[in-house]
Amino acid sequence: LQRATVTTQISESTAPPTAAALPFKAATFRSDPFGFEFDYPAAWTISNLGGIGSRGSATQFLDGDRIAMQMTFYLWDPRNDLAAYIDHWQTAWTASDMTLVAEEDWLLDTDHPAASFVIQGQAGEEAYFFYTTIADRYLELSGNQELDLLAAIAGTMRLFEPVASSDAAGALGCLVAAAGTAESLSCHVMDAIRLGNDAA
Repeated sequence: LQRATVTTQISESTAPPTAAALPFKAATFRSDPFGFEFDYPAAWTISNLGGIGSRGSATQFLDGDRIAMQMTFYLWDPRNDLAAYIDHWQTAWTASDMTLVAEEDWLLDTDHPAASFVIQGQAGEEAYFFYTTIADRYLELSGNQELDLLAAIAGTMRLFEPVASSDAAGALGCLVAAAGTAESLSCHVMDAIRLGNDAA
């Protein structure tokens, strides 16, 4: 895929949807050490994947046996540079011959930047990605089904003052190859598109 052929639909920075507009009965995922929370369907269950490596963490949200959404943390340099981090993944998508279908910039609490993307694989399958910075890390929500629902979940992201050092937040679990490696790029780019396939 050449960048010139990528289709983008970019909006101005907007506030996420309000809780009153949520299309689901909500439960709340909260991380006191990192200082954030968001709502997700109360019928979903949460699976902590445990630690793999030292530069990432992941938690899966399950709708029955289906992986409905994955939350991933990355410790990546440069830190607290969302634009650079997004460019990193856009380069990976382009290298993987994926099409950028939609892009939206958001402002969370206290004008905290975030961004969401819909990308399309070679077979036409689509995946949703939401990115923001949390403490010294990058937070991603991703999935490949019910993209409007995933966007509504990401839109409930709320920030607050952490109650402990981010170093105490290792309990989120890990699932990541070494950041910046070819393995990390290829696996991570396809991860959300493959979500649910194994459970199907």
